[in-house]
Amino acid sequence: MQALEYKSFLRFRVGKILDDLCANQLQPLLLKTLLNRAEGALLINAVGIDDVAQADEMVKLATAVAHLIGRSNFDAMSGQYYARFVVKNVDNSDSYLRQPHRVMELHNDGTYVEEITDYVLMMKIDEQNMQGGNSLLLHLDDWEHLDHYFRHPLARRPMRFAAPPSKNVSKDVFHPVFDVDQQGRPVMRYIDQFVQPKDFEEGVWLSELSDAIETSKGILSVPVPVGNSC
Repeated sequence: MQALEYKSFLRFRVGKILDDLCANQLQPLLLKTLLNRAEGALLINAVGIDDVAQADEMVKLATAVAHLIGRSNFDAMSGQYYARFVVKNVDNSDSYLRQPHRVMELHNDGTYVEEITDYVLMMKIDEQNMQGGNSLLLHLDDWEHLDHYFRHPLARRPMRFAAPPSKNVSKDVFHPVFDVDQQGRPVMRYIDQFVQPKDFEEGVWLSELSDAIETSKGILSVPVPVGNSC
């Protein structure tokens, strides 16, 4: 693990090793799936890697998969190219990330940093004495209120996003909630915890936007067993 943390080119090397083991079929599959807006997500089941004693192997596998797609963003919270954290029964942190007894609201990752986050890979390394913990996903095209909010006058107004101290990001960033991709299709960059409305109008609109996301009929609840990543 230390070599992967110190030498960024080795992350691509382990990606190549994994792709070679898969007869060079894995990288094309990953790219085809993630770049296809009609799909855009997948669940990876690494057979035989399903115990917390294999935690480093899980991180290596996730590293290999991620670097078959592209270079990873720097994670300021962990100080590494990846983040590893524990969700415990008692939590005193400054965000919802580690709170086990509530459903974390739907959001886009990377909203409070300048680097654009194109995709996210999350892996469950262990679980003890718990139930639930599914990943909740909502494809933007399955959101029944997309057209209403995408066409709203506030949709393209730059808004301020500020992270709590635990994120180790001191600089605020400004960007609109909605934009378009290269084909002119809607894309979203939003998290309710960190957006800072400047006035009454923005605050009310953001609250209604959050409610419309959380109550969507298009939300999928996906079980993620230990050792799986999505």
